[in-house]
Amino acid sequence: MRAATAELRHLHAQMQPHFLCNALNAVSALVRLQRHDQALRALNQLGLLHRLMLENTATPFIPLAREIGFIEHYLDLERLRFGERLQATIEVESGAERFPIPNLLLQPLIENAVKHGVARRTGASRLALRVTRGHDRLHVVVRNDPATMPGPVASGTGFGLRAVHRRLVGIYGDLANFAYIPDHPLGFTVTLEIPV
Repeated sequence: MRAATAELRHLHAQMQPHFLCNALNAVSALVRLQRHDQALRALNQLGLLHRLMLENTATPFIPLAREIGFIEHYLDLERLRFGERLQATIEVESGAERFPIPNLLLQPLIENAVKHGVARRTGASRLALRVTRGHDRLHVVVRNDPATMPGPVASGTGFGLRAVHRRLVGIYGDLANFAYIPDHPLGFTVTLEIPV
């Protein structure tokens, strides 16, 4: 039991530097493009995100509404880089926002959708997060439009998806479900279900 708890803490601790590294890459892209005003706004947004992350550090579970708030701030940061190309929708069924979920559980899925979807498309790119609740479960779907740019998928280690899956298994065991479909006609789709 102690080993499992230690692994969960370790995974959660890894999420923060992983997120910050990727966010700093987004800021550096703005600097390289000499979009200095946007880079400064991005740094301010990153500071806000880091403060929110620190406020939640000691809390393993947070209300879904707080995770959604963090995601919205993250999307604001990415909109500085992608502008109107990033078209994100977030739908949360009424009443679901109060349920507790593991801190930083959904944000890596959104980050993955931006990196492997929006960044690899020309023109507008849709990203959707939908959360509904069943009798005793939260159902989450994250979907992004398929890439239109040729070439290999953007470099990455796959850490985000693996960490989300390992955290779900470590916290909920076989009561949680996690799946992703990389070649869905509508784009990359991730689904998860967690008990409430």
